[in-house]
Amino acid sequence: MNKNRITLLYKKYLADDCTAEELNELKSLMSDNDHQEEISNLLDETWVNLTDSELIDFSESNSTAIFNKIVNSDKKENKQRFIWMKYAAAILVMLGLGASIWMYNFKENTVLPTKNTAKVIPEIKPGSNKATLTLDNGSKIDLEKQGIVVVNNKVNYSDGSLLMSAENEQGLLNQTQYLSLNTPCGGEYQVELSDGTKVWLNADSRLRYPVDFEKDKRVVELEGEAYFEVAKMSEKPFIVKTENQEVKVLGTHFNINSYGYDKGIKTTLLEGSIMVSRTLKNGGMRNPQSRMLVPGEQSYVSENLKAISVKKVNTTEAVDWKEGLFIFNDEPIQSITKRLEKWYSVKFVYDKNEDFSKVRFAGNYARSKSLNNLLNNIALTGLVQFKVEGSGKERRIMVTNY
Repeated sequence: MNKNRITLLYKKYLADDCTAEELNELKSLMSDNDHQEEISNLLDETWVNLTDSELIDFSESNSTAIFNKIVNSDKKENKQRFIWMKYAAAILVMLGLGASIWMYNFKENTVLPTKNTAKVIPEIKPGSNKATLTLDNGSKIDLEKQGIVVVNNKVNYSDGSLLMSAENEQGLLNQTQYLSLNTPCGGEYQVELSDGTKVWLNADSRLRYPVDFEKDKRVVELEGEAYFEVAKMSEKPFIVKTENQEVKVLGTHFNINSYGYDKGIKTTLLEGSIMVSRTLKNGGMRNPQSRMLVPGEQSYVSENLKAISVKKVNTTEAVDWKEGLFIFNDEPIQSITKRLEKWYSVKFVYDKNEDFSKVRFAGNYARSKSLNNLLNNIALTGLVQFKVEGSGKERRIMVTNY
């Protein structure tokens, strides 16, 4: 199916110019996995172009219609959930309520907000490429361009322009054995290490690495989250150390999330093989606590577990951030907001007297978009509402039930 055909049908629908046959064709296309990217882009375009009044101008009948479609869907089989999610998205568009993220939940007896209850959240801009490079002596350099490369005792930007060298920094680089790359909340960055390994660092994270690796091994230290594409060197293993864990590889692609939202470390393998080992806080090993992962597996290491747990996962969800997305798959609202805090540099505060344990959502959202569109969209489900207080680093978003 030519994507131009999808675009044509979609725009004809918005112009109220679809025949019954064309409308059925469009609905069918929206449920087809082969066309999800095109459909998602069209939904994004519609949502971004809505005015504030359009975002909240839902009639009682439209709200009730959407809700009835949702609560009457089959909730028993997990395998039906993504099918249902796409169907819900189709409902939104067919009713003229285009949105860039569609969500579902299992909370009973909820009424969707109407024009009188929905509240529009002010704009909160997304994060961007920014980081600080710290030398052994404590000197800090704010990085201005996208990505750095460490090579031949020099640090260059990815475009080839020189950031620092032994000559232009009065010998500081010669005296430096390790560099620390730090991203703030609302920042991400990329670095190519001296061996050719590429690392993508997520928000609020730190990577400590040597200017030049040792002869027999390559060791880096991570806090937060990073995605690694390790250069293959069979004689020189690559080791990533985090608190309570050590990952050993020869050449592979994997993601480590050590934010510790649930006091654990998640390591996801996309390509090759890796050995995951538990470590003591003083650096010693907890033998025989080691597991070999194959592509598509994710390990979980926690002080609360006696052994390393391993399970099959959707790797796309594990590295969504690297691809510029948030992917929510039946995810609790409190887990979602933890992730949003890192990227949008905000703090979510929940009403301690209210229960949010059953509030869950699914959908995709582009990290390049402002936070207010996403929060407005979530609020339109009628499950939670948000109120922004303060500004800058003091900005907080209060979360309450409707």
